[in-house]
Amino acid sequence: MPSTSMSGSDAASPDGALRVDGLWFEPGSAKRHRATLAIAGDEVRIESETRRSVFARSEVRCSSLGEPVTVELPDKSSFVVFAGQAGTPILVAVCARGGRLVRKWERSLAAVVFSLVGAVGLIALLVLVILPAAVRPAAFLVPDEWTKLIDDQVLLILENQLLEPSALSPERQREIESEVLDMVKALGLDASRYRVLVWAGEDLGANAFALPGGTLIVTDEMVELTETDEEPLAVMAHEVGHVEKRHGLQQILRGSGLAVLLVLIGPDPSTIAQLASGMPAVFLESGYSRDFEREADDFACDALERRGRGTEPFARILELLAAAHPEVDGIPTWISSHPDTAERIRAIRAQNPK
Repeated sequence: MPSTSMSGSDAASPDGALRVDGLWFEPGSAKRHRATLAIAGDEVRIESETRRSVFARSEVRCSSLGEPVTVELPDKSSFVVFAGQAGTPILVAVCARGGRLVRKWERSLAAVVFSLVGAVGLIALLVLVILPAAVRPAAFLVPDEWTKLIDDQVLLILENQLLEPSALSPERQREIESEVLDMVKALGLDASRYRVLVWAGEDLGANAFALPGGTLIVTDEMVELTETDEEPLAVMAHEVGHVEKRHGLQQILRGSGLAVLLVLIGPDPSTIAQLASGMPAVFLESGYSRDFEREADDFACDALERRGRGTEPFARILELLAAAHPEVDGIPTWISSHPDTAERIRAIRAQNPK
């Protein structure tokens, strides 16, 4: 790379033109050529070994806070003057007339402060308004194959840290799976997206949760707490609602503005790894928002009614959970991670008053 320091050159050539040497950068590119800039009359000429251009002097601007001086050209290319040349001060005086206001602003403390405030305002607008509004559409842009990968990564974490093989009989496990998948099909949903897993989870207690790709997990403790076969189905209908509404992905994206931008640009493996790393906290610590829970409750009630089951089993399992397991070893159970249980029960029974 040529040095940007020169021993100096004459300010004017024999033909009377002001000449300086430097690097000529192509428009929108880091590609550069060693070149000579000359000012003669109302023209600015730049010439390298491979290119030559002529511009009107009135269209050329200089920007400098000292050396090196940069000459901005109307074709969006730029010329960086090598330091130490005798003609540089003259060049600045000649071609920078139109750039005086720019240089004044560059030197103005008020302008710097204004720019900083504006930058902070734009960042706040992005973080507080634009990105939250983009969360929902971004969640639906994540392809199903990527959500399946998220499920697989999260399952590895759960199996290693929180879950044990179920103690329920294989027949009972298959019965639960069959009931849930039959419901999914009856709702006109793609049953191939879903898998139902039954695990023992002492630390989790009576719990159920859904991963973004359609993996539904229910613990032995949840099944054992229920009094009828309808109640586990009601719980799982609620979890299907979370999957269909993309609540898990939305919750994660809300906590990571960067992830929203990456998803909007296009999901890639690094984005998926970032999303997967945050999933366990969603259903083990923070829970879902009230709006998400109401959406999932409404989905479950609609699903149960369409199956001819009514919403009473759903209300009943919420009552059983609230009474039996408010908290287990500091980790919230399915019920305690969901807000306003009494209000939810009233709303569920109001949808099916019989």
